[in-house]
Amino acid sequence: MAIPRQILELARKRAESRRIRRAVATDTPPPRAIENRYRAELVAFVRELERQISERLIAKLPALVAERDQIADQRTDAWDQQVDQIIQSLTAFGTVQAERLAASLEARATSISNWNKESFAKAMRQVIGVDVFAPSASQSEALRVELGSWARENARLIKSIPQDMLMQVEGIAQRGLRSGRSQRDIAADIRSRFEVTESRAKLIARDQVAKLNGDLTRSRQQAIGIDMYVWRDSDDSRVREDHSVMDGKLCRWDDPTVYSDDGGESWRSRGGIGGVQLHPGEDYQCRCGAQAYLQPLLDAL
Repeated sequence: MAIPRQILELARKRAESRRIRRAVATDTPPPRAIENRYRAELVAFVRELERQISERLIAKLPALVAERDQIADQRTDAWDQQVDQIIQSLTAFGTVQAERLAASLEARATSISNWNKESFAKAMRQVIGVDVFAPSASQSEALRVELGSWARENARLIKSIPQDMLMQVEGIAQRGLRSGRSQRDIAADIRSRFEVTESRAKLIARDQVAKLNGDLTRSRQQAIGIDMYVWRDSDDSRVREDHSVMDGKLCRWDDPTVYSDDGGESWRSRGGIGGVQLHPGEDYQCRCGAQAYLQPLLDAL
C-alpha cells in the first residue's frame, strides 16, 4: 500500500528543518486504565451473581437436603424441581445484568479506539514530526464496523458468564443432592466455582482490550501505507517462547507466517525459529506490540 501523498509532503517539509533519525516508531500499548475499569465492572457483575447464588440456592440447601432425606410419602415437594426453579430465577437475573453491561460496550470500544489513535499519532509525531490524522477526520465506516464487531463479540462473552456458571452450579447441586452428599459439601463445591468465574472475567477484560488495540494498530498503520512492523515482546518472565523469539524481527502485515532480519531484503518462515504465526495481540493473552516500520517512508523523502 502506498504512503498517502499528503503525509509524504508534510514529512518532507518537516525533514527540511529536522533530520529524521529513527526508522521505527514506538508501539501502542493497550490502555490499562480502560482495561482496569472493564475488569472492575465484570468482577462486580460476577460477585453480585455469586451473592444471588448464595442467597437463593446455598441458603436453601438445608431445606433441600431435608426434603431429599424424607421418605417418599412424606415429601411436600420435589427437590429437583425446586433447584430448577431457583436456577431459572438466577438465569433471569444474570441475563438482565449481562444486557445492562453489554449496553456500554460500543462506548468502551470507542474509548479504546480514541486511545489507540492518540497513542499512534504521538508515536508518529516523535519520528516524522507531523500529524498523520487530521484533527477533524471523521470515523470511517470500516472502523465503525470493526468496533461494532468487537462490541458484539464481548456481549456474547459477557452473556456466557452467567450461562456457563449457572449450568455448572445446577449440575453440582443436582448431582450432590441425588447422590446423598451433605449440604456443606455441596455448598463448598458451588463456592469453588466462584473464583474460577472471577478469573475468567478478569481474563476477558485483559484479553479483549489487548485484541482490539492490536487490531486497531494494524488498521491504522495500513491505512497510512505502513505495511511492515517490528515485533516487540513485553520483556518479562511471562513472555511465551514463541513470542520471545519474534522480538526485534521485521514482520509483514499481509503475512503473519514470515519474518526478516535483513531489513526486508529476504523473508523466512517463522516456523523455522518456532515463532508464533499471528500478529501481536491476536494470540491468547498476548501482550506484544507492533512498532511501525518507517524506512519506506524515509526512503521516499
